[in-house]
Amino acid sequence: MNAVDICRAIECQHAWGNVVIPEFTWNDLRIDMAILDVKRKYVKGFEIKVNRSDFLQDTKWIRYSQFCNTLSIACPEGLIKTEEIESPFGLLYVTEKKDYLGRHQTEWIKKPKSFNSPRSLAWFYRYTEV
Repeated sequence: MNAVDICRAIECQHAWGNVVIPEFTWNDLRIDMAILDVKRKYVKGFEIKVNRSDFLQDTKWIRYSQFCNTLSIACPEGLIKTEEIESPFGLLYVTEKKDYLGRHQTEWIKKPKSFNSPRSLAWFYRYTEV
């Protein structure tokens, strides 16, 4: 399973009625996927990890919480343990099970908690100016 498979699985789970922004960059930060719920004015951030060493070496992903309401790590099933992800962050497994269209299914191992940041949409307004 690769990052593209994981992106597709997340997008299929969250895309209905939302804006999906893959690899969004703001200043020196680049998040793998941001999903904007325009109606609720809510941003879900996802950092994708496909191997363990990438997860262990990456210390900047926590900084993405400054422009998201929630932030989760998405990875292949079993790659990261629940206790390795501190609250309020989430952990989403992408499984080898596929739906009838051949897309990988997802399973929340640890649901993220909202940061309720009043500035969480500031980056999106800047993005729409481009």
